[in-house]
Amino acid sequence: MGRESYHPDCIGLLAPSDTHVPRAITRSEGTLPSSYRAARIGLGAAVGTRRIHGLMTPRPLRPDDDLDALTAMLHRAYAPLAAQGMRCARGETWVIEHDGRLVATGTLEGPGTSGCAWYARPDVAKVQQLAVDPTFQGAGMGRTLHDRIAARARALGATELALDTSEHAGGLHALYGRWGYRRVDTIDHRPTVNYASVVLSKTLETPEETLARRAPGGAHRLRDDSTIEQGPGRYVVRTPSDPTGWLNEVVEHDALTDAEVSATVRSFAGRPLKWCVWPWSDPDLAQRLTAHGMTSWTASAMVREPGGACPDGVVRVDADVVDAFTAVWAEGWGQQDGTALRDVQRYLEQPDVRLFLAHVDGEPAGVAGTRDLDGGAYLFGAVVLPRHRGRGAYRDLLTARLADLASRGVPLAVTHARDATSTPILDRAGFRRVFGYRVFFGG
Repeated sequence: MGRESYHPDCIGLLAPSDTHVPRAITRSEGTLPSSYRAARIGLGAAVGTRRIHGLMTPRPLRPDDDLDALTAMLHRAYAPLAAQGMRCARGETWVIEHDGRLVATGTLEGPGTSGCAWYARPDVAKVQQLAVDPTFQGAGMGRTLHDRIAARARALGATELALDTSEHAGGLHALYGRWGYRRVDTIDHRPTVNYASVVLSKTLETPEETLARRAPGGAHRLRDDSTIEQGPGRYVVRTPSDPTGWLNEVVEHDALTDAEVSATVRSFAGRPLKWCVWPWSDPDLAQRLTAHGMTSWTASAMVREPGGACPDGVVRVDADVVDAFTAVWAEGWGQQDGTALRDVQRYLEQPDVRLFLAHVDGEPAGVAGTRDLDGGAYLFGAVVLPRHRGRGAYRDLLTARLADLASRGVPLAVTHARDATSTPILDRAGFRRVFGYRVFFGG
């Protein structure tokens, strides 16, 4: 039996100057220069596949990239639709480089943009100016770049990725349909362009995946000096007084370069930390953390529908059993420094948190908690004392919490668990895996 988990800047953008000469900026938004005005989409109409030798890895635009060459490539890519005009774009620009040339580009604008009702939704990101040099069209670069941008959008908290294109571009509608897009809205950019547009959107994650992704936030043990840095694509817990690393965690971080990862690790001032690497994280993040000497283990986000009856040996924590609960919590989580009582008191003060105590032969043996969420509840903090393991206490804690959720009409239970310990137990208990990830520790 194991334990449940508590939780389980330098992007080049294109911006205008007063003279509309493109330049590289950092973490901002701008308008593409007038030299980009060609057409809305430049993926080309090539059918089938072509073999391109060399790497095809999307990356953020760098300040030293040749923007004139990028402008010229966009002209070539958009040439077939040039007569239709093109809107300006803003956001993070991503590129693919081949043999020193920028051959593909796309721009991501984070959730909550403007232009139509769909774009204004807080869970919708927008991709724009997706283009591939005609020489390289048909080789899969457009899809590769799109998929990397989609992962980035998900890291920023989006559950939908949308775009718009001419209502007459039937070939593009079919292409995006094969990529999972559907028509959701209309938008009219006229007189900037001379055509009406349709808005297409792709679901990036299911409601279960969204619940599992958001669940860990807020279930942390905290100290008086703990701080939480939170924003789009970022959730970082820092506790300077904690030397163990368990209260210092990077749950999400939008670091995309070696320098950003190194700076984040250094910001913990030599203290060890945990860093979660999700399916939507930068593909190179695990390698970068390994280079910092961090080790890792695999974990899973898992869900199931609540149900069942509460076992006799499990009680919900109240004033009568809080001392017994605290003693087990302190021993089980290694908090023999007097901090366990503060943790328990903080949890009991939160109306969305419930705590449970399991007994074996009448002796307090294990503890666990739940935290209510929008659309479900997060199961966290389950631990059974070593001398009582193998006697069903973990299973009873699980069953009791599922029964409690069912009695309150909570539709879904979600938890994060180590694959080497708790995941097999959850499998047998009817949980299903939503996604896997890696947890790095060290620094």
